[in-house]
Amino acid sequence: KGRQLRQSLSKRQQVDDTRFNFLIEALEGIHTIKSFALEKFFQRRYEELEKESTSCNHRVAEQTARTFNAGTVFAHIMVIATSIAGAIFILSGQLSTGGMIAILLLSGRVMQPAQKALSLWTRYQDYLISRQNIQDIFATPQQIIIPRVEAIPNIPEGKLDIHNMDFQYSNETTPIFSHVNLHIKRGESILISGAHGSGKTTLLHVIAGIYPPTNGDITIDGHPINSYKREELVNHIGYIRSEPLIFRGTIRDNITCFGQTNEHQAQEVAALLQVDQDIAKLPSGFDTFLTGNDTDNISPGLKQRISITRVLATKPRLILFDNADYILDEGGYAMIYSLLARLKNKASIILTSDDQNIRALAERHYEIKDGTLQQQLKPCQNNIHPYRELRL
Repeated sequence: KGRQLRQSLSKRQQVDDTRFNFLIEALEGIHTIKSFALEKFFQRRYEELEKESTSCNHRVAEQTARTFNAGTVFAHIMVIATSIAGAIFILSGQLSTGGMIAILLLSGRVMQPAQKALSLWTRYQDYLISRQNIQDIFATPQQIIIPRVEAIPNIPEGKLDIHNMDFQYSNETTPIFSHVNLHIKRGESILISGAHGSGKTTLLHVIAGIYPPTNGDITIDGHPINSYKREELVNHIGYIRSEPLIFRGTIRDNITCFGQTNEHQAQEVAALLQVDQDIAKLPSGFDTFLTGNDTDNISPGLKQRISITRVLATKPRLILFDNADYILDEGGYAMIYSLLARLKNKASIILTSDDQNIRALAERHYEIKDGTLQQQLKPCQNNIHPYRELRL
């Protein structure tokens, strides 16, 4: 019963989270919804979420009612058994009628704590789910910055060395990577491929310093990665994600990371990606405010180019390209490919992509198999998108 109740509570929490997220996004973009007359469409979507939420609440109530009904039935059985036993003792002269009444009263008092315990047990199942969610949050690996003796070089080179690296999440027993070794010289470009879910993005997260390795060493330009402060690491590593990462603020805030990056450098990269031309068409230009969700009135491709501008504005010499081309339109794809081609031999690049044009930029190819990084003699051709037509 406890396992079934926990499953119902967990399902209800997931559905309610989805419903609340939908409500928040709809309210944030209420003006856009009204301008496009999408009220009925969003109302129907919310009705479906409300229907699923109601169904989950019904299952939880049903499981809880079964628990209390079982306690009530047990209490009645106890009263009946006590009455039958008391009647037998009264007829045999071993118990008086007053004693029988006192026993019945006491049996009722005894069942009250038991029913209260059932109520607490039901609430305890909800507590277990909340505690597990909190533990999952705190189980996220955190990079601990260690003190260093030597100063970090001002000019990054893009050299990467990974020696016997293992990685696993704190809440998992099976390691995702074991004994990974990788050495990239300045200006080299490599491709990392692998099946879906093999850990390509996780490996890039570890290299980018988002997650610390469980064992082994990772050095960037000859220094351990955990000896860099965050504001220093972005000058050495640029991580281009598969999905655009937009912060709540103006476009200028986003490309300069709220003033932490030189605006002139950011504008140079924006010009290379023709971000400035598209932004010039907006009424507020670079001062256009973005919320960071789907209600922003700019295309996903422009969002991705804004994210790439922010990453490359610090001029990192180690670039991690995590399948960041699939969301781009034809023009944006051509600009990103052209930029990667220009950066080739000038910056070290690690690529994960399904596009053959981008894969062809790599000089060496590695594949993730069974948690290890294995060098390939030629690129893996399985499940690769065909060449896009380039119009540079």
